[in-house]
Amino acid sequence: FVRCADATNGTEIWSVPTSGSPIFTTPCRIETKTGSPAVVLGSHDGHVRCLNACDGKEQWVFNACGSIVASPALVRSKNAVVVATTGGMVFTICCQSGRMISKVHDKFPGEIFSSPLVCDEAPGENCCLFVGCRDSHLYKVWI
Repeated sequence: FVRCADATNGTEIWSVPTSGSPIFTTPCRIETKTGSPAVVLGSHDGHVRCLNACDGKEQWVFNACGSIVASPALVRSKNAVVVATTGGMVFTICCQSGRMISKVHDKFPGEIFSSPLVCDEAPGENCCLFVGCRDSHLYKVWI
């Protein structure tokens, strides 16, 4: 289950069942096309889910074809999230539709367990992304 609780008193606001697969990622807060707050999270079953933060309703699902243990990262200038799989794949996904914008890299040479870091954001320009890989290297790629 994914659960949302009131930050002031801990009372559960909503609860949503998942596929039964573990979720290790920290949710990433975004805004949907209607301006509503939402959270994006990855799962061990390889799916990235966007849930409305107010009621928990699923907005979209993206199949990343590999387990996700690293937390998604927001790319504000592109209105996208970056998601990395343990299989070494990294995707940018549109916050509004859940569609893949790009595959950041064909495949990194090792598993990815650490969350990507987005930096150097400027509207309309490319930004860099740092990804730590299990081959003991830190990679910088442009998105």
